[in-house]
Amino acid sequence: MLKPPYTKYNFLHIYNIDREDIIFDDPDLIGVWEEEDTLLLFFHKNKDFLIKKHNFKLHFYTAIPYHDWESGKFIKPFKIGNIFIIPVWERENFENENKIIIDPSVVFGTGFHPTTRMILESFNNLSKKNKIDSVIDLGCGSGILGIFAGKKGVKNIVAIDNNNLSFEVTRKNFSLNNVPAKIFHNDIFNFLPYNYDVVFANLYYHLLFDLFKNKGFWQSRYYFLSGFVKTMEKEIYNKLNRDIRILDRKEKDNWVMLLIENKTI
Repeated sequence: MLKPPYTKYNFLHIYNIDREDIIFDDPDLIGVWEEEDTLLLFFHKNKDFLIKKHNFKLHFYTAIPYHDWESGKFIKPFKIGNIFIIPVWERENFENENKIIIDPSVVFGTGFHPTTRMILESFNNLSKKNKIDSVIDLGCGSGILGIFAGKKGVKNIVAIDNNNLSFEVTRKNFSLNNVPAKIFHNDIFNFLPYNYDVVFANLYYHLLFDLFKNKGFWQSRYYFLSGFVKTMEKEIYNKLNRDIRILDRKEKDNWVMLLIENKTI
């Protein structure tokens, strides 16, 4: 995440090391991304000396411009309805606008990817015609979906991610936008059954398939499904295999988003 003296991301210095307990407060540290057996350390500057000092077992190191990072290449302000979504380093250019401020950091699900943007567009339309009181965001990334829901008047917001960096970034972004929510660093399956007006599920397709098989997943009214490409769409339909109605379908850059209504509720 961005911390003083930094106001934007330029270069990422990425170190992959064995997973272990790490306690150090470095002003150049962006965040720590936990994998199963390893950690990814993200810095603004080269930290070879730090890796050697702590005797970390280094698997690889790379340095790339931020715009080459998966989340970085999509990052520019855009507008959904009457709300601007802007990266934190451009906040001063939108002082008088109705806006959401996002620190995208280095997590996935920043809000600037086509899948997330399609969900935002579709949710904006749905909320104009239906009263939405509660949402749950599975794999919340930066927290943008829940924050947008809060700006549209939703009071009961739950956001979950099992990645610690995503959890911390989400907490920061909800705070930046003064939107209250319950935010959890946990496995999404630990929160079944889901009893909400809306479920946001912008996830890897194999996670979607596992959720589809669980009766506890199908206790809500509306589901925004994304995270899959067009070639997987037929398999998604086959795996759904329930009494549903497709209310909206969007496609952008080969990614697909579906809004479905659970007709059993």
